[in-house]
Amino acid sequence: MNFADSSASVAFRLKLDQLKAQVREPKLDEYFTQNQRLLEQVVFSRMVVDNSNLAQDLRQQVEQNGADFNQLAK
Repeated sequence: MNFADSSASVAFRLKLDQLKAQVREPKLDEYFTQNQRLLEQVVFSRMVVDNSNLAQDLRQQVEQNGADFNQLAK
């Protein structure tokens, strides 16, 4: 690839990125406005156990091993 080809490729990518931003931006605002309640929703879950060792073990499984909290709660 020579300098002219490289320059043309960079210019094309910049123009493409600008076009994507122009097309995407109005849609993002509209999407957020229409789905604002869903996007701002928070799910809070907790698990209560009597044994502190069990609590630490469960916490470690979730934080370090990626265990599913809902499955552990069952």
